[in-house]
Amino acid sequence: MTGAHRSAGLRGSHRTDVNGWIRLHLEGTPREMGYSHGYLLANEIAEAVRFSKAYVKHVYDRPWSFFRTSADELYIPKLPHDQKEEMKGILGGLRERSIRNLDLTDVAINGLLDTFSYHYWLEGSKKNQ
Repeated sequence: MTGAHRSAGLRGSHRTDVNGWIRLHLEGTPREMGYSHGYLLANEIAEAVRFSKAYVKHVYDRPWSFFRTSADELYIPKLPHDQKEEMKGILGGLRERSIRNLDLTDVAINGLLDTFSYHYWLEGSKKNQ
């Protein structure tokens, strides 16, 4: 494992950094794999959310709260139990690495591109009215 702390909660999971690529090997239940994911990629996840907040403000001229609300209404309620458990695990791994300014909605970044598409659909539907 390069450049990351070692946690007893990783249970065989590890990170390898090679030629600019990050490879994760995750083991365990969905929550345990999520924890390892969050723990091993804490800095990258925090940076991705920070970048996304700036991106949506600049490109879509919408606040991050719009996309959070969309994720809360459109995605999170429909996620299967295992995926929710994995997201909770990611959040736990982030907390272990002292990333405290993100919550479960921020961790739902996997649906972010779909949320951006939703923004364009909304804009298009306004023009067609």
